[in-house]
Amino acid sequence: MEAAWAALATTGPIRLSQLGELDHDAFGRLLDLIGRALAERPDPTGFRRAVTSDGRVEIVLRAPDDTPTGRAVAVLRTSEGWFRTPDYLIDVRAPGTLRERVVGA
Repeated sequence: MEAAWAALATTGPIRLSQLGELDHDAFGRLLDLIGRALAERPDPTGFRRAVTSDGRVEIVLRAPDDTPTGRAVAVLRTSEGWFRTPDYLIDVRAPGTLRERVVGA
């Protein structure tokens, strides 16, 4: 379990397309985090925040808005196949370490 979280941890905001290939466990955890974030209302800056059920991992997610159509696409590859999704900007860390960093993102 810890290896899956380590594979998803970021050192700042990144695009999903930067993650490359993920193992099955990391991919499942990422989908859970994204789902939790998408279930939340965006804050005034457009960010959505969510934490895991145990409170150990937090995601900050923002929809891609850097293309003329706003529809940048990421393709995430796993050993089971691939997944196409909007190329969200994400930051995945322990709660409390994100708040200072994403303000200027």
